[in-house]
Amino acid sequence: MAIAVVDNSSPTSGDLNDEAWDAYNATVAAILTQHDTAGAHKAAGDVVLKALFDANTILYATTDDTPAALTVAASRIVGRASSGAIAALTAAQVLTLIGVESGATADQTEADILTLLGLTTGEVDQVGAIGATTISTAQWGYLGACVAGGGQLMAALTASESTQLEAIGATTISAAQWVYLGGMNQDVITTSTVQFAKLGLGTSTIPHGGEGSAMLALDGADNSPTLGPHVQLTTVSDNYPLMQLYMRQHDLIYFYFDAYFDGAHKSSDAGSNFQLKKESDKFFINYDSGVAQGAEITWNNGIELDTSGQVTIANLAGTGNRAVYVDTNGKLYEGAGV
Repeated sequence: MAIAVVDNSSPTSGDLNDEAWDAYNATVAAILTQHDTAGAHKAAGDVVLKALFDANTILYATTDDTPAALTVAASRIVGRASSGAIAALTAAQVLTLIGVESGATADQTEADILTLLGLTTGEVDQVGAIGATTISTAQWGYLGACVAGGGQLMAALTASESTQLEAIGATTISAAQWVYLGGMNQDVITTSTVQFAKLGLGTSTIPHGGEGSAMLALDGADNSPTLGPHVQLTTVSDNYPLMQLYMRQHDLIYFYFDAYFDGAHKSSDAGSNFQLKKESDKFFINYDSGVAQGAEITWNNGIELDTSGQVTIANLAGTGNRAVYVDTNGKLYEGAGV
């Protein structure tokens, strides 16, 4: 005979009250947990008993139609490894499953990630600035196609030029240097006309130390033949200087005309050579001629002026070097007023 729960709002016989019908239905429900609707007793394997479910268990099955309780211990995650059945996986098994090295942590800071990638925060900030302009998919394609001597962005460059650009990485460019680059407001190529308010070579203060007055300041080593603040002017006709300003140190200053100094005094022009010199607290005008370009000069004294105003003129009137002076009336005298 079939058994069923009856709606206690519509009794079919007798005078059972609501409480009696509730008790009846509770009994029927208990019977149905172990019997089918035809009244046959259910097999033990068809029933998952409530008693199986202790604390921290879930229902799972490793084969078809075999539900069972799986106890999940603390610090475990239910899952299935690369082989085997569903299980409460350990931390090590989970790390293996997601491809993280055993013993590694998943709490890396920004600094840890940057170190792993070999980037500084400054470099990341520079990359982040790309967002100021949207880069299209096509533009990313151009960037990815860049190769030495070719590619969309580098098509106008030779392999040698590309190599020069790549060599930038040999020197770290600081944040301040990027600011200098960003602050440029004019071309600096060889065909440019570049304008500066002031220019200093070897010094950032113009004039050096704030002494004197200048818009162009050169600061070099003291008493150095090669590293002093020397200036040399040439033309495309040859490599020999038309003029050289040789600033060795105080009381050793030379101005060369068609001559120069490179460890020795040398000629730039076979016709004539002249020199203005301050040395040993005297001022000299020297000369020479007939010396081939690049050959050494032996200077001849022309005029010498000392700190007392006495002037020595070389070979005066063919009589050799003579000391002379000029009086207040402009008259020229030989010697000390003779």
